[in-house]
Amino acid sequence: MAEHEYYLGTRGPFYYDTDDPILDVDGNDTGYNFNTIHTAGQITVLTAPTEVGHVIRKEDLDKAILIAVTVVDIADPSTELATIAGTSLGALVVATQLVASSNPTTLYAWDTSVGEYTSADIPFVVPGDGGYWIAIGGTYTTQDISFSGDINLVDGAKIYWGTGSDTYITFDGTSFFLYKGGVAVQKW
Repeated sequence: MAEHEYYLGTRGPFYYDTDDPILDVDGNDTGYNFNTIHTAGQITVLTAPTEVGHVIRKEDLDKAILIAVTVVDIADPSTELATIAGTSLGALVVATQLVASSNPTTLYAWDTSVGEYTSADIPFVVPGDGGYWIAIGGTYTTQDISFSGDINLVDGAKIYWGTGSDTYITFDGTSFFLYKGGVAVQKW
């Protein structure tokens, strides 16, 4: 038994026990226990939260909503992202390609202009409904990447210069190799 108090404006305190079940109109247990407020309808909050402990409205959450989208091709998510609009600058969408054992994923942030870019540059800058999804992490990113920890490059993995480039560094478990045009030109 946990007894709680609540107020309605300046009226109260009122008390309820969190172990008491909520019953429906026929007296049947709904499977829920008492809370301060319960309703079968909606509760409207007219202003945005301004202090710790205030209720967050759905429209306040929508400003930073995180949408998950499954894409056919992580290198070109334009078909799936074309009809999705961000609700505000910086809203996020996670695009994931379902591939056995890997599921490559890119995190995109919403912008209504391409900013420093002059046009869409898929998969880095992808047109959405009324703006652009800018890749900020995951499989692709438009940002500089700073590391404070180790980077583990597993055997056979490659670091490419440019999308679709044939210039890359790879590691064979012992040495690093620089490839240009598909040919190893340097080894360390």
